Amino acid sequence: MPLVTSKEVLSKAREQGYAVGAFNVFNLESVKAVIAAAEKENAPVMIQVWSGLDTYVGLDVLGAIVQCEAKKAKVPVVLHLDHGMSPEHAAIGIRNGFTSVMIDGSSLPLEDNIAITRDVVRIAHAVGLPVEGEIGHVGGEEGGDNADVDDMIETSIEDAVEFYQRSGVDSLAVSIGTSHGKYNHEPRLNIALLSEIAKQIPIPLVLHGSSYTPEDMIREAIGQGIAKINVATEMSDAIIERTTQAIQQGLQAKYVNDLTYGAYALMTEKIIHKMRLFGSSGKA
Repeated sequence: MPLVTSKEVLSKAREQGYAVGAFNVFNLESVKAVIAAAEKENAPVMIQVWSGLDTYVGLDVLGAIVQCEAKKAKVPVVLHLDHGMSPEHAAIGIRNGFTSVMIDGSSLPLEDNIAITRDVVRIAHAVGLPVEGEIGHVGGEEGGDNADVDDMIETSIEDAVEFYQRSGVDSLAVSIGTSHGKYNHEPRLNIALLSEIAKQIPIPLVLHGSSYTPEDMIREAIGQGIAKINVATEMSDAIIERTTQAIQQGLQAKYVNDLTYGAYALMTEKIIHKMRLFGSSGKA
């Protein structure tokens, strides 16, 4: 089916109390793994392309792959730009068929974050596309190996409300204790803070850095307004570990894809587990 926008799937998730999984991809096989899981679970799904891959694969290339595979999918698929760091990134995504974009000004002062986000909202809304922003700062480095909750800047309720009111975003990523990459110690999510933010901001809220976050914390977060959950590191680690294991066990590969077939099958299994955890199974 044709790609859909994030607003279409996330508004329903926020209203009904579940979360849509947003899974990062980096090649054809990972795209197929995400869609296979979504079809198995009859779940809506967001396929994310990190803006940092633009100099490696190309947002246009990965975007085209997702669009091609989504046309054959039996479930709603969103093509989302993850962590666009500038209006230029957002423009590249919009020009190349993305149906949702994120502008991440979370490392900037509040006024600058609002200004850059508002500019992207104006451009995206002009062509009917929704925008995700971020307030506070999720710990760790996007695309990095290790998470660090110590460099997290927790979202302020007052800043979140002002940002929402003035930026015009359609979904909002908040910082409540998760971190990108692998945790250096177990996280403690501020569910009380999330609950207060959700009471004052009606749009879907987003949880970044969910990999390796304990499942009970994930369930609590969904119960308090989280409608989109990003997963990247956990999937990448699974592929690397399974491929390495296959080689060490002496896998006799005739073709290159023989090395990774089992790894991407594992990715599909893990995504299915995440979708059931998030409550999105059967919601397509």
